[in-house]
Amino acid sequence: MTDMIFENPDLSLWILLSRAYRSLRHFRRREIAKCGLSIEQAGVLTVIKYLGNYAKPIDIAREMLRAPQTIAPIIDILLKKGLIETTRDKQRKNIVRISLTAKGEEVYKCSLKMGAIGDVLASLTEPERRNLREVLEKIIDESHRYRVSEDEAEFDYDERQYILN
Repeated sequence: MTDMIFENPDLSLWILLSRAYRSLRHFRRREIAKCGLSIEQAGVLTVIKYLGNYAKPIDIAREMLRAPQTIAPIIDILLKKGLIETTRDKQRKNIVRISLTAKGEEVYKCSLKMGAIGDVLASLTEPERRNLREVLEKIIDESHRYRVSEDEAEFDYDERQYILN
């Protein structure tokens, strides 16, 4: 089915990209489950680590291209698991900062293991990896133009969230 060609070449590329994503997501879900996480929870931990351990929920949502209200339930679960902690911002008391706990650091490190995905990606040469990264970044950057130019409600925030994983 990967050789399906439609009259619309953009549709063919979209289907191929979607199939690759779904195929790798299947492996990622299994690998992350070994750490006791969902893909979304691992994504939030990754963003907190990336943002320097004092992330605001709105910053996490922005980085993951998610609506803020979709991040709150994930944060609640991570709090209950003891993987993150919240503190009030010293200057602005109405702002919450989120950081990883020691247990969260351990689970975050567990989530870095790539297993089957690493094996699949190892089939790419270094130039192919660079090229793929450049093409994917270009697609993401172009999609950002539409996000800011169109009605925010029209943008599907869930599509890019897994790129962080």
